[in-house]
Amino acid sequence: MPIANCILSPTVRQKNATSRAGLIDLWAQYSGQTSAEMTITVQSGEQQFGKNYAAICSLHLPALWSSEAVTSLQLGLSRAISDYYQLEPSEVIVMTSIIESGNVVEGDNVIKW
Repeated sequence: MPIANCILSPTVRQKNATSRAGLIDLWAQYSGQTSAEMTITVQSGEQQFGKNYAAICSLHLPALWSSEAVTSLQLGLSRAISDYYQLEPSEVIVMTSIIESGNVVEGDNVIKW
């Protein structure tokens, strides 16, 4: 269940995504993982102050992923966002949170792994 929430700066909103592949497909391709459980929510920010990033992404991963897989998912997400929105890699930041078993509820079920 790799889940990412990405907020795009107001300047990105006006850019058109030109890639023929979907964003999830790019993330799966670049990370070497299956897209079956991947989710990305993209929002447009209204204003941004301080250090500028074109995309600020929070990545939530279950603790069962190996450190190598975590790194692949982080780098894959950053590259997918960069390519899809035609951004420089330095304009994208990905911050990762590792979620422990039992700290996710889906529907009425506590998810454990």
